[in-house]
Amino acid sequence: MKFVVRVTDSAIIDQIEAASWYERQQERLWIEFSEKVRASLQELETEAMLHPVRFGDVRRAAVMRFTSYGVFYIVRDNHVTVFAVMHGARNPVWVRKRRGRFL
Repeated sequence: MKFVVRVTDSAIIDQIEAASWYERQQERLWIEFSEKVRASLQELETEAMLHPVRFGDVRRAAVMRFTSYGVFYIVRDNHVTVFAVMHGARNPVWVRKRRGRFL
């Protein structure tokens, strides 16, 4: 099945903030992080149901090489809404609150 992937503004901001953090750690590391997030998003176009449900209807796709980061999304019919790109050390309540905006 082919899925239509929509990335929310909040998820884009998450990605930019994380990429900025990686850039401060090592020059040009933000580029690799951004590429891996983009690869995760592209994978969702065909494999959205592959990733485990974390809670309710929220799924998490790990970002390869940066596996402490996850792409959080929901699936409705053939539509995927990515609403967060979050580090695993963050409080999961934060993801649940953001998810609440899409009910």
